[in-house]
Amino acid sequence: MENIKLFARIIRPHPSLVILLIFLGLIAAGLEGIGIGLLIPLFDTMTDGVEVPSQGNIYMQFVEKIANTIPTENRQFGLCILILLFIVFKLTIVYAISMLSTWFNGLTGKRLRDELCDRFLHADYGLISSLDRAKLMNAIAVESWRISRSIELIFSICTKFCVILVFICLLFIISWPLSIVTISGVLIILTSNRIITNRVGLLSDKSVLANRNLAQNMMQLLDAMRIIRIFGQESKEEEDFKRNSEQVRTVFLRMYK
Repeated sequence: MENIKLFARIIRPHPSLVILLIFLGLIAAGLEGIGIGLLIPLFDTMTDGVEVPSQGNIYMQFVEKIANTIPTENRQFGLCILILLFIVFKLTIVYAISMLSTWFNGLTGKRLRDELCDRFLHADYGLISSLDRAKLMNAIAVESWRISRSIELIFSICTKFCVILVFICLLFIISWPLSIVTISGVLIILTSNRIITNRVGLLSDKSVLANRNLAQNMMQLLDAMRIIRIFGQESKEEEDFKRNSEQVRTVFLRMYK
């Protein structure tokens, strides 16, 4: 909830920009969907060259109307040019989205740094002097950049969500049973990916711990070499080192299984 409030506070001066980015994302996804749909009449012209028959749904009827406006003798070439134009338009809009997102990212970072500077200069000097200089520098130089970068990532997620939304709608228009099967397959893949990711994350933590124990064992072995030999602990230290080394080997082997 706090992150949502922070995001709302940051984009409050530019609400129209968020709406524009979402709108452009929907247009880009729609152009891509139409371009992909035009591949169907293109394949038909490659096989028999006749007029595209109606498929009985709104999306295919719209694609067929576009394809049937091109004369039959030039339809294959015309469809290729039309698909290329849709791709170019889509890439142009994606570039515009990227430029707007980058512009807002830079604007947000500047505004955050300016606000921090204003607060530091007008805050109580005793409070400012008591704070760690490294933390203050980190807030201006690093944290402000991280916040602006997170805003850019949120915009990227919004545009990708628009693409997903448009393609889900197209799938349901074309065939709702196919849509259910596709969505079920995607959910299975996402669930499997989450399980694998969690397992890798757990093994990563174990690998860090195993490497730390081995490093400590190495330092202890080298720093206390004289004491180890005085008290005759060579066998014990060797067993500890082999055990820690085996743990590192086992963890990394499990990560690559």
